[in-house]
Amino acid sequence: MKRSTALALLLLSAACTGGAPSPGSSGPALSATELKLRVLDKVGGRVFFCGPPVAVSPRILAIRRDIAELHRRPALYRALIAYVHPTGMRLSTADLSRLDRVFGEVESIQLRRVQTGYGFEVTISSGTGGAYQLVSGVVAPSGGVSIERSVTAAAPNCPICLAAAARIATPAGPVPVDELRVGMPVWSTDRSGRRIREMVMRTVRRPVWPGSELVLVVLADGRTVLVSSGHPTPGGRLVGMLRSGDRVDGTRIASVRRIPYRGFTYDLLPSGPTGTYFADGILLGSTLSR
Repeated sequence: MKRSTALALLLLSAACTGGAPSPGSSGPALSATELKLRVLDKVGGRVFFCGPPVAVSPRILAIRRDIAELHRRPALYRALIAYVHPTGMRLSTADLSRLDRVFGEVESIQLRRVQTGYGFEVTISSGTGGAYQLVSGVVAPSGGVSIERSVTAAAPNCPICLAAAARIATPAGPVPVDELRVGMPVWSTDRSGRRIREMVMRTVRRPVWPGSELVLVVLADGRTVLVSSGHPTPGGRLVGMLRSGDRVDGTRIASVRRIPYRGFTYDLLPSGPTGTYFADGILLGSTLSR
């Protein structure tokens, strides 16, 4: 714990910086992390994200691991420190626990560009009887948040990422996702949907605990992918929300079903404007952020 506290104290005095002004905004544009924190405030916190249960990964070990990961991303770290503990005093164990929680919540919020700002869709816990709400809306570049829809949702399914058997499209041919490394070339897409060559910026491997399920998506043209329900499509919609008949990557979904899964799941983040990649021939978004 002392080690985690020392890590957290290193950047207490750093200030958080915003982004460049955006056309049509009513004030200076905020950074992506600041926008996500505005969303978090608007929905009242409690944004659901996947993480191992205490029985699998004791909380103190999980906090140490996550703080170490957060410390490697200084801009995000400074923003979250300012949000969680703006007084600049020594962080308590409770502060570190909250920092870890907010880190998970912010990472789970995916923003997509829309006409008036950035669209979002999050699952929140009501705190009563294990009920969940699916909340969607728009956050303006200057930070104003509007909620457009809130509906009852099923309990989210963890973990997040691809099955180990997934093969990622690269200029040299398909490569198993567990063999990709930072700096390797992969196929991504530009904002017009055209295939472009990019480089792997980040990769992640996550353990799967007993009882987990992934979603097998089968398209009408025969393509299939095994992925978590919390994984985003390029438009930001989560795989777990897809249904037979929905359109994905230019065709209809023939079937969607959950199947048990054990082992590890994987994800990657390509460089480029969209962060998308092709898994088993199907275009997907990434759970990782810059």
